[in-house]
Amino acid sequence: MIQHIVMFKLKNIPKERELNINKLKDKLDNLKNKIPQIIDLQTGVNISTSSNAYDLVLVTLFKDQQELEDYKIHPEHLLVLDYLKEVNETMTVVDYTLD
Repeated sequence: MIQHIVMFKLKNIPKERELNINKLKDKLDNLKNKIPQIIDLQTGVNISTSSNAYDLVLVTLFKDQQELEDYKIHPEHLLVLDYLKEVNETMTVVDYTLD
C-alpha cells in the first residue's frame, strides 16, 4: 500500500482565501467517487495558528505505486490541478509504503 500525503498553502488573497480553501477541499473530496484507484481519501482544513502551517491536507491510500501513477494522470485529478494553478502558493508531497 502507498500513502500519498499533500499539504497545500494557498495564495493569501483577501476575502477569497477561505472560500478557495473550502472549494479545494470539496474538489479533493469528490475525487474519491470519481477515481477508482483511490482506496481511501481524507482531507482536513488546518486549525493551527502557526505562521508556518499549511492550509489543507490531503491523505490518500493506493494499492501500489502504479495505482498512484494512474491517479496522477486521471482526467478528474488533472482538473483539480488546473484549479490549483490558480489558487495554490506552495505544496509539499510525501509518498511512502505502508508496512
